[in-house]
Amino acid sequence: MNSRRSFLTLAGKAALAIPFLPSLVRAQPVSRPALICIVSRNGQFTSDFATHTPSSALMSVSDASQPWAEVRSAPLSSSATGGINDVFDASVVQGYRDHFLHLDGLDHANPLGHSDSQLGFTGYASVDQLAAQALASTPLSSLEIGTPGPNFGRTASFRRSVDGRVVQLPGLTQPAALYDRLFGLSSPTTRASTQRSLDAVSAEADRLRQRVLSKTDADVLGRYMQAVRELSTRIGALPALTCSPGTRPLDNVTDLNQLADLQTSLAALAVSCGVKVVSFFVQSALLSDGRVYDSQWWHNESHATVPSVPTFLEGNRWVARSYFMAMVRKLDALGVWNDAMVVMNSDISNGRLHNNENQPVMLAVGPGVSAFRQRGVYVSYQRSSAPIVPQTSDRHGLLITQLFNTLLSAQGVSQTLPVPGFITPERRALYEPVLSGASRSLPWIS
Repeated sequence: MNSRRSFLTLAGKAALAIPFLPSLVRAQPVSRPALICIVSRNGQFTSDFATHTPSSALMSVSDASQPWAEVRSAPLSSSATGGINDVFDASVVQGYRDHFLHLDGLDHANPLGHSDSQLGFTGYASVDQLAAQALASTPLSSLEIGTPGPNFGRTASFRRSVDGRVVQLPGLTQPAALYDRLFGLSSPTTRASTQRSLDAVSAEADRLRQRVLSKTDADVLGRYMQAVRELSTRIGALPALTCSPGTRPLDNVTDLNQLADLQTSLAALAVSCGVKVVSFFVQSALLSDGRVYDSQWWHNESHATVPSVPTFLEGNRWVARSYFMAMVRKLDALGVWNDAMVVMNSDISNGRLHNNENQPVMLAVGPGVSAFRQRGVYVSYQRSSAPIVPQTSDRHGLLITQLFNTLLSAQGVSQTLPVPGFITPERRALYEPVLSGASRSLPWIS
């Protein structure tokens, strides 16, 4: 009994590390652009998101490699007549406009409401995790970050587990925990201590095997110990970080401005240390009068019948300024902006309809990311010949799969995000004209 209790105690400690196995080093270091994803939890009115480029200003552009795609574009503008004057107003843009790409007309195959359009499709690994699994250059290949809210501890990133279930990844909120995740295993002392714990678990498991176990228990123990052995091997192979860790930040931060500043500073530091994928899941915002725009308030206003709710716009502008542009500025200050991509979108485009069509996306693309041929433009992929989405003025466009494929391709990852099955034959028929390119990158911009 003592042996079993000792094993369970040690195994419980080791189990804390096992969910992060896919975030540990998988391969030799590679030099690829970093991907920073920022997702807001409770929606985004498409008309408020960024450019209000008049349709008369849009010019048809073509891509010979994807002749089936209808693409229109116009230069981004910050003028009063339309441009980056709402969520991405002048205070947010801060001179980086020519590095932006505002994309319109990206649709999910089966829009189901909140959480369907974060970084992938429900039932599949998300784009950031596909990248993290393919790229590894530090003790962490990805960093998941969350903010306070009802989905506390989760991120916009999800993966399929070995038993087939889809689970959202745990995300860290407090800066001290982020610091420890980033630099903890780079410390020889911490690494040695972790290895001792794993060795103790293995020893206790060997003792437990001498006792009579049912076949079911033996199978469970065997699978668990396989994960422990894999973790031990990977920790032993981790390279040491060569960048300076700086000072461990505060813990238990409650002020959202301070939290956003510390989180983005650590995320930029992570990229400078070689981390290739960072995901933010933002559920709360701070209004100018000091009130916290919490998740439920935000959610309720995303369901408004009239767009341009002032607080809704202000909350999303805070996210754009405090996360999106903060990341661009801090990456630039650390000298790693040249090879970085910062993406901001939401989990829903029309809360009232729970609609994920015409998903608004803003990208900031560093000058050294050669996979993107276009910068400083608004691009519409809405098909003029397609049916109009019910109760909106939007027309069906391209599947958002192509955006995820573009981001993976920019990082040199050959894997593409699969197109999920359509819920009805009628739904599939709407996208039949563009399905031939669903496994490719977005036309014209890449």
